[in-house]
Amino acid sequence: MVAVPAGLFLIEIKSHPGELRNTGSTWSFRGTDRVRTINNPLHFNDAKSKDLRSQLQWAARKLYQSDRMVPRIEPAVFLSAPDLVSGLNEVQRIRVYGRDDGASGLNRIWQDFLGLPPDRPERRVTQEFSRHRLPQLLKAIGIRPSTGHLRLGDAWKMEPHPLDAGASWEDRLPRRRSVLESRVAALCARIHRLSMTHHVECVAILEPVKRAG
Repeated sequence: MVAVPAGLFLIEIKSHPGELRNTGSTWSFRGTDRVRTINNPLHFNDAKSKDLRSQLQWAARKLYQSDRMVPRIEPAVFLSAPDLVSGLNEVQRIRVYGRDDGASGLNRIWQDFLGLPPDRPERRVTQEFSRHRLPQLLKAIGIRPSTGHLRLGDAWKMEPHPLDAGASWEDRLPRRRSVLESRVAALCARIHRLSMTHHVECVAILEPVKRAG
């Protein structure tokens, strides 16, 4: 989920390379090695967006006695492969975006979508909401921020709270992982490599945040 001044967006990321064509809502990515076929992920992502918003509204009523602060969550699809060339028709291109270099032939994820101002001033997502209230709402429903960007190989991990930050950078303190953490990370990396050729997933078991009531 991405929070920008224009709104809240739940973005499904697909990284399949090659030439993309559609037959109805069935998409086919023709790469150098094989053809990958999926259904348009926007429809399922739309259902997830509505369910997530209803959960955030529940949390807002619980924490703040009102759910009016929770904006609509809009679904979108980002096709991130740098060598993707899209041949999607006009219907299937709706809310589907490519990289900002424009090489895919799709609208650009930042310049044509996330970076735009809100269509109406009253729909603007404020920094107060995105930096403070939204994390509290997500925590209340059991969702925590991703920490994948804090890992540096198998041996190092960045502290979650930055020492300093600017518009496009953050300064964080690194720490060396324990032997156990390093072994778990290495195991997950091996499982991920295996999953490229077999249907295997690496699942991290975390202590859940329980919903009260």
